[in-house]
Amino acid sequence: MYLLIVFLPLLGSSVAGFFGRFLGSEGTAIITTTCVSFSSIFSLIAFYEVAPGASACYLRVAPWISSEMFDASWGFFGDHLDAAVAPRRYGLDPLLPTLGHHSMSGISTPLVGGCAALPFDRYTVEEADHERYRWKAKTAPRIWVARGRLCPDGGALWGRAQPNRDSTPPTSSAPLYRLNHSLGLVGGTGEPRELADKAAIKAMLVNRVGDFGLAPGISGCFTLFQTVDFETIFACASAPRNSWISCNMRLNAITLICILLLIGAVGKSAQIGSHTWSPDAMEGPTPVSALIHAATMVTAGVFMIARCSPLFEYPPTALIVITFAGAMTSFLAATTGILQNDLKRVIAYSTCSQLGYMIFACGISNYSVSVFHLMNHAFFKALLFLSAGSVIHAMSDEQDMRKMGGLASSFPFTYAMMLMGSLSLIGFPFLTGFYSKDVILELAYTKYTISGNFAFWLGSVSVLFTSYYSFRSLFLTFLVPTNSFGRDILRCHDAPIPMAIPLILLALGSLFVGYFAKYCDEAALAHPTRSYEVTIHPTRSSGVNKNWGSDAGEIPANG
Repeated sequence: MYLLIVFLPLLGSSVAGFFGRFLGSEGTAIITTTCVSFSSIFSLIAFYEVAPGASACYLRVAPWISSEMFDASWGFFGDHLDAAVAPRRYGLDPLLPTLGHHSMSGISTPLVGGCAALPFDRYTVEEADHERYRWKAKTAPRIWVARGRLCPDGGALWGRAQPNRDSTPPTSSAPLYRLNHSLGLVGGTGEPRELADKAAIKAMLVNRVGDFGLAPGISGCFTLFQTVDFETIFACASAPRNSWISCNMRLNAITLICILLLIGAVGKSAQIGSHTWSPDAMEGPTPVSALIHAATMVTAGVFMIARCSPLFEYPPTALIVITFAGAMTSFLAATTGILQNDLKRVIAYSTCSQLGYMIFACGISNYSVSVFHLMNHAFFKALLFLSAGSVIHAMSDEQDMRKMGGLASSFPFTYAMMLMGSLSLIGFPFLTGFYSKDVILELAYTKYTISGNFAFWLGSVSVLFTSYYSFRSLFLTFLVPTNSFGRDILRCHDAPIPMAIPLILLALGSLFVGYFAKYCDEAALAHPTRSYEVTIHPTRSSGVNKNWGSDAGEIPANG
């Protein structure tokens, strides 16, 4: 069953790619949606097998590299963190071609995706049927489903690597380094256009730049620990005391490794300095744009830091760098978004800004909150992207908000959906975004450190800019007097039923999924260091007891 979770989408994409011309549009849609729907159901079953019992699942598939000093295997690994992230991916995978794999969050997603897969897939069918290369638009996203699924299922930084011993356990692989090789494929999906092709190449190249940090980080782990297996690294992370000398500076080995891994996360999650590929990814079709933003940017970098959280907890310098990088990314993307006139680029910059929140939440050692915001963000961002896609589809592919206006009367349903997504994005009370975004800012404020205060103030200012460009896009698109020809507005129509059903489900998630915060509480993450607990006894003086994740009477340092 675990193998089918990955290989069913790959089977569907292969059928669509090789036989799509013979099966036709409807036949291709039925086959691919069926494959991804079963993958969603199996992902839901796997979640209930792994998460409630707190048991990890190891599955070895085949050997990959075998030498005297290095042994790596293909395989899969599932624990609490994977159980939280995988349903978020696969629950929306039936939507994948539909709503662009905007990884719906949380635990209810697989149920929604598994029950309503075919209506979801109709969104892409509706868009792809207007394209000349519709078979490509249906094939590439499914390849990304299978490819992206390998990220949360990994148990090592590169393969399931161990020193070559006969007793090596049959566990899993994590192609975190190899994740984005197929990024350019989905980025260039759709009609052949020069800008889209350049954007696809740029996305791959920028991610390769990030891998210049990730690859040495993985090599450093193998040099220091003689393995790149997560469990072994976490168990041995406190042992090394040696330092490396670089440019007349003594750098702790763990600190250097974590900073190198952070460079890889910066490239994959479009953080400051490597964010330039993100807006250009909007050149592809709207579902593909959503696919790239949810599946690649959110999952790869943030997930890697969360997965390596026990390692990142040892060097405080690395956590400070992570906090500053995330806070500056959030502020930079928010200030850039207020100047954009392209509807999809505004949403793209909002994604970068939210990724900044996730990264600096990891920097202040609140990984579970970061993962929770990662999942919540998927709901309202998918809703925003697909609502924008509905408008662009009806406006004959026009994306400039200055050429729209007055669409609220013609698009009442889409306007309501986009309003819900925008309110959740800005963290309006009691909507999905509020439950995670507000907590991140509160935790940063109560950190009482320079980096925590820096992240809090930049994050708070970013909220103001986020509110501004969110409502600016609503006003320019729907409320101001129209700047288009009247005859064009009269020909416009609201989202048809195949597009409306996914939007309704996403709107429900944007309203209510925040209540599922409890599902992230026990993720397999390093918890922040607890403060010293002072207990008063009537017969003796107060005693000081340091607790690490104790359940009884602890006082969290971060409030």
